Amino acid sequence: MVCPKQHRTNDIILFMSSIVALDIETTGLDPQKDAITEIGAVRFNGRRVENEWTTLINPNRPIPAMISALTGITNEMVRNAPPIHSVIHELADFVGNAPVLGHSVRFDLSFLQRYNILQNNEVLDTYELASVL
Repeated sequence: MVCPKQHRTNDIILFMSSIVALDIETTGLDPQKDAITEIGAVRFNGRRVENEWTTLINPNRPIPAMISALTGITNEMVRNAPPIHSVIHELADFVGNAPVLGHSVRFDLSFLQRYNILQNNEVLDTYELASVL
């Protein structure tokens, strides 16, 4: 049996034109001091994946061993990756004006919005949605 809340959520997702699920990895937790090491985004339309965008980022600083253990991203992996300034506008174009979906996505956005992108997108946080259940 589908509960009424679940049915409404499914309806909302099915009738939105596009949603972009977003996830980043970083060198730490502070958006003012730490840097992005990976960005992944998937554009959905209803239940259909429309497109995917992903890249490693050279953070121009060593990745702490604890972060490498957590994310699996090593200094060797990002050594020849592009810097954030080379790809940030490509990400902004990929997302466009679509709502942004993610788990604790405001954390991810705090890093990305430093580059003046995704300032006005609707935000759908799965952590916040799950806390209502």
